[in-house]
Amino acid sequence: MKNMKNVKKIMALVLFLCLLPWPGAVVARSEPPAHSLKELEADYLYNLLLFIHWPGQQRERLTICVLDAEGMGAFLMPEANKPIKGSSQSMGIKFLTSNFKSRDLKFCSLLFISKKDGPYMKRILDKTKGLPLLTVSDLPGFVERGGMIGLVIRHGRLRWQINQTAAREAGLSFAAQILRNADMIVGREGK
Repeated sequence: MKNMKNVKKIMALVLFLCLLPWPGAVVARSEPPAHSLKELEADYLYNLLLFIHWPGQQRERLTICVLDAEGMGAFLMPEANKPIKGSSQSMGIKFLTSNFKSRDLKFCSLLFISKKDGPYMKRILDKTKGLPLLTVSDLPGFVERGGMIGLVIRHGRLRWQINQTAAREAGLSFAAQILRNADMIVGREGK
């Protein structure tokens, strides 16, 4: 009986190993796995704070407001209240629901709108009008519909698109590095 259990365990292990790709084998993916994609998007949000210029005085704390507490928020939490690298500023996190009020954005520097909030995107963007607030999303067509930075997958890699017109209307500007490496720019200056 005990030997039979061991045989079953060994057979299950062999079957599991057979399902794994061989070392060196290429596994084609059209996009990264969801878990690592959210981690990567969270890293992008954190690093975006270094390349955006907000109007007026430099803020001591840059707060990322997130509508997706379970997804994106979970990956950003470890960085909350830590100094932003290369800066004297710290990063904060604030969680919102899709029925937030404009006043809830008072201390937000960046607002991340997740795909699950797509049906509310127009209403959400309307609430941000006139605020010095960077809007970022992974929704398809986000920058074409008035968002400032859209995160997209191109050739299996995470890239970003920029809407300079929307950013200028909010009094924000982008560092040259972020513009130079953008996948697409809407409202490019001088055009």
